[in-house]
Amino acid sequence: MAAYNFRKEVARYLKEGTTYDPLRQPIYDVVREATSPIAAGTTRQFFATPIGQGLGVNNAVKTLVDTNLRQAGQLPADHVFECWSPRIVVAFLDNASAAVPALNQQAEVLSDILYGASLSIRLVSQPKLEVPAFMLPGGVGITGFLQGFQAAAANFNQSFVTNGEPTQTACFRLDPFPIILPPQQTFTVELTYQRAVTMVAPAAEFHVWVVLDGILHRPALP
Repeated sequence: MAAYNFRKEVARYLKEGTTYDPLRQPIYDVVREATSPIAAGTTRQFFATPIGQGLGVNNAVKTLVDTNLRQAGQLPADHVFECWSPRIVVAFLDNASAAVPALNQQAEVLSDILYGASLSIRLVSQPKLEVPAFMLPGGVGITGFLQGFQAAAANFNQSFVTNGEPTQTACFRLDPFPIILPPQQTFTVELTYQRAVTMVAPAAEFHVWVVLDGILHRPALP
């Protein structure tokens, strides 16, 4: 197999004499929103609480569903990450027998987030990306629609609201200049709600993942 050619921006952080194992491995984190309304100007910080701490989607300590960060706000020693596609994933976990008005509520909340929030990525104090949330489709999710009858005169509808088309190619690409996260340097990812978001059941709780899709460089096993 041909030798892997590291980007110059990555190679400067690699430890001399160490063999590295490049992986297509995203890093990600989640924030649970369950208090309404979310006031305008509210900022949520991602990647501040590592796995095994904080609260995840099950209202318990974070697991691999929630984050794969091992240290708060930074990569471990000798690890370098190049981010090619930042993504925002919004999930409403209560979709059971959602009627049309309820689906409209989910769509309204999602719209408030995407068109009324912004995301920033900073390395130490230097901004690396500042964009409105609608620029960062999730590229994942469930899509579909189901209609039927629960009782003689009661029908039900069930559908799913996603941030963009649920396909991995639906993403914001940082070509040709990815964001490089060096080892043990603090990076900050923040989502700021520029306008208030009011939640009503079944959209009374939702979760927001920020996924940094890219290549993780770590020391290879001997």
